Amino acid sequence: MAEKPDLLAQLAAKFPKKIESSLSKGGVKLTYIPVSSVIARANEVLGFDWSYQVMSTHRDDDWIIAHVRVTVTNGEGCSMRDGFGGQQIKHTRAGAILDLGHEYKGAVSDALKKALQAFGVALYLASDESLESTFDTAAGPERGVPSPPSTSGPAATPSEEGVGDELKKLAARAKDMGVTPAGLRSVASEVLGWEIKKASDIKTHAEIEAISMSLDAKEEEQ
Repeated sequence: MAEKPDLLAQLAAKFPKKIESSLSKGGVKLTYIPVSSVIARANEVLGFDWSYQVMSTHRDDDWIIAHVRVTVTNGEGCSMRDGFGGQQIKHTRAGAILDLGHEYKGAVSDALKKALQAFGVALYLASDESLESTFDTAAGPERGVPSPPSTSGPAATPSEEGVGDELKKLAARAKDMGVTPAGLRSVASEVLGWEIKKASDIKTHAEIEAISMSLDAKEEEQ
């Protein structure tokens, strides 16, 4: 494929601030774009001239790892970019796996966004040339560091720094989607595996990310 400057510029255009979300990992605040917005950008700019293939997925301890290849075509040929993504498996307070299929979906979405980033989508968010942090949606403890067991309910756990601001963004996004506060609490309860009665019941960036990904799925269904 001949890489036309106008197409690359359209793919690389900045997203509106209201679409951007953020999370903290390893003490670093990361900005990411929901997969629905990334796919919409590719569809808008490339139409039917792009596709992606899941090359592989596998489970590595408490992580799901995915390899995705994006292909962009036109009359002159094609161009391919690969992306690798991961999603940490979430557990209920009782220790059971919450939704393994959801984690596979999250890993594939992460890999897809990284592959499209190599074509310029949200490349401006990258802090360095490695492109490893921009779409890192696997929030929570660093890989290889197990989460400490919980012996109490959600209310006994202090909120992580910045969670309040992310909850406000989550609520605003739900409102824009037409999801009522009660509906958002219902979604959060279903995703997290315990009843959410108020915002303060959500205490971590990992929990917010899980809820946000559920909203992503709802947007794709609309």
